[in-house]
Amino acid sequence: MQGESPAAKRARITDSSTEYHRFPAEIGNQLYQCVAFPDGVEKDERRYKSVGPDGVISQTDSVQSFYIDAVTHDGKSQLFKKDIANVKEIAEELFSLVVPWILFVFDSPSGPRRFGEFFAAHTSVCKQILSLHIEFDFGAEMEASTRIMFASWTETELPHGRDINAHDIFEEWMHAVQSLPDSTHVHLVFPCFWRDFRSLHGLSEKTGLRKYQITFRFPEGPSRHTDHDFLIAQTMAAITGIEDTQQAAISKARREDFVKHGCTGFNYRRRPVSPARWQA
Repeated sequence: MQGESPAAKRARITDSSTEYHRFPAEIGNQLYQCVAFPDGVEKDERRYKSVGPDGVISQTDSVQSFYIDAVTHDGKSQLFKKDIANVKEIAEELFSLVVPWILFVFDSPSGPRRFGEFFAAHTSVCKQILSLHIEFDFGAEMEASTRIMFASWTETELPHGRDINAHDIFEEWMHAVQSLPDSTHVHLVFPCFWRDFRSLHGLSEKTGLRKYQITFRFPEGPSRHTDHDFLIAQTMAAITGIEDTQQAAISKARREDFVKHGCTGFNYRRRPVSPARWQA
């Protein structure tokens, strides 16, 4: 209402919001959904790859549907901008219901850091752990020409990605996630494969990324590389720390070809006590 003071506005929202408790649960949930999401917005379907509890890569992609909330570079989301999100009387009920339906998507590493602060402040009233889902694309800030260069299957004397400083790009994203709760579901999008698997493994371990529940999205389509599935397995193994048994089956010639194209991290062997080692 025009000219309404912040205090009056909050009182009006609180009065109308608490009316939801008078409705049956199903109707109340639908009302929360209506006020939390814009009219006409539908859930978006995502397909993710994951590693099972047995440490084996799942053969079937999981299909999940979310409302998409594009978080700004300064960490502001559409959900927390809404007036109803600031009514503490219903905050726990609202967030417990709608947060698991939302995929918070980031296009800058600065976003997760600030978002973590906003999320903690808004949900501090919640007694239960919320199912938070976030997604980011490692190539979100890459120029189109850089993406093309990064995705090219060319021979190189140095590990893949050195020419675009891929190590620092990935490290910045991984560090940004640390501001989020340990229970966060982190959905990683790879615009192409970073074939320096040794560095990828080291960064995931160093930044603590693998403590989160992680799923993956990879490039699809007719332009897929011949070894697409193998590169997927190497990437997932590097990030999560599992052992990929496919490595043992590749020939010496094929291994040498991978190394010529900047791939590192082969001959990874898991030891019961000492840390894992990666050798080129």
